[in-house]
Amino acid sequence: MHYPNEFAYFKRTNFNHPRGLQVFKDTPIHMPSTRQFEIRLTQRLLKFCQNTIHGVNHIWEPRTRPAVRVFWCLIVTAALVGCIILYNTVTQRHREGILVTVVETSHLPIQTIHFPAVAVCPVYRINWMRYKAAEERFLPRYAAKEANSAFYHLLMLLERMTFTRLNLIAEFLEVKRVPRSVRNIELSEVAKFMSLRCDAIFSWCIFDKTQMDCCKIFVPEITSRGVCLVFNSVISKESSIKKLLIKEVDEWSDTLFHIIQKNTHNSFMVTPTITETARSTRHLDPAKRKCVFSDEISTKYDHIEGLEFKKINCLIRCEQRYLIEACNCTMSMFFPEISSQPECKVSDLRCIYENWDIFTYLKEPLQDEYMNDTRRGMTCDCVDGCESLLYLVELNVIGLPNANDSLPEISAEIYFAKNTLTKYAARLQYTYLDLISNFGGILTLFLGASILSFVEIGYAIVRELFIFSLYKLTTRKKKRRIHVVKSNRRENKKKINTL
Repeated sequence: MHYPNEFAYFKRTNFNHPRGLQVFKDTPIHMPSTRQFEIRLTQRLLKFCQNTIHGVNHIWEPRTRPAVRVFWCLIVTAALVGCIILYNTVTQRHREGILVTVVETSHLPIQTIHFPAVAVCPVYRINWMRYKAAEERFLPRYAAKEANSAFYHLLMLLERMTFTRLNLIAEFLEVKRVPRSVRNIELSEVAKFMSLRCDAIFSWCIFDKTQMDCCKIFVPEITSRGVCLVFNSVISKESSIKKLLIKEVDEWSDTLFHIIQKNTHNSFMVTPTITETARSTRHLDPAKRKCVFSDEISTKYDHIEGLEFKKINCLIRCEQRYLIEACNCTMSMFFPEISSQPECKVSDLRCIYENWDIFTYLKEPLQDEYMNDTRRGMTCDCVDGCESLLYLVELNVIGLPNANDSLPEISAEIYFAKNTLTKYAARLQYTYLDLISNFGGILTLFLGASILSFVEIGYAIVRELFIFSLYKLTTRKKKRRIHVVKSNRRENKKKINTL
């Protein structure tokens, strides 16, 4: 057989790869080493610092003398230290959360607030016209004289007793024998049953120049002074003395009140002021802010369920908590009802009297640390609401003409002093905007930098990271791939020798 092509010539070699022949798929490309890339990256960063950061160019200039370099190193270091110190000072002021109160406006329209809630509380709160009905309801059918006498003394006590006048219980405890049928009577149930009704107090009512049914606009409400009728004005013909409280709509009864006498016309001029804390302070702790927002949930301060947070509501709940801890009962004639707690009964009056000095003395949270006061009392830690409305009341009293002592009456008129009110705003002395502004001023003063300087620094960092990542990816793709073909050494030698 004739083979016209020339046979391939295989060069003999002494190279024997331990694992066989090597097959190269791609031609190796010489790429710069990692060390060279790091040097190049360092040079770019130095060039950027020389062109962007003031004073650094004097340090890295090749022809600069050593003394000049040391001088500029000290200058740049001092500028950086001063910048850091002032920045820490400004940041510390911001962290302190100092609040300042300023007058936001002195001409806020009066229509922006609610008309004040007015509570009318008779000084003597027992309706003796219902005495027989009360005996039939709370005493056995054939009660002994001792039970009737004890029940009568109980009503005498409830007629004048308030949570701040618990010392009156001593008169009832002088009763020698109180039958079991009287000891098991709940105090709040008797007080509510014997309270004066609306038709026994009011004659006629006018609101916003419109005559209205008093019993429709005045509703019974539990206060710290017992059952009161709440809304805005009062005229009386039967009780000779009344107490009138002016407060917020969603606020429990306040301790401030005005006593109005019979056969008088009383003009109440109300001047409201509102204080509102800025929402930017919400990140602060309520103890540091010294107020709680209406929709804020705080486990530290007491509050009444269903009502917005108010300081007076917090105090009422705190007083109720002390009563429960001391006597294991509550009095819904003065406090909100709690279904899980039993009502105080006549048998609990001794416990209440033994602790009346606690219930009638309110202490501040840190009072014992600064005052040598050995008296017992209630320590209630309560702060104001962040949206508080205060009513300042001025009372002007004049006598009624043609007054009839046998048929006394009281008239009262409640109105706003003017059509505008003053609004105070509590806000942070240093906000985030102030922090940024001061920080920008510090950078400009010490380093001559601006927001564009940070943009350039960020751009340089991102750019160099992108170049470095691209370099790594390129070197990985261009890297030589080596495939090892396994073969037997002896068989390869024989084939080469035969050829």
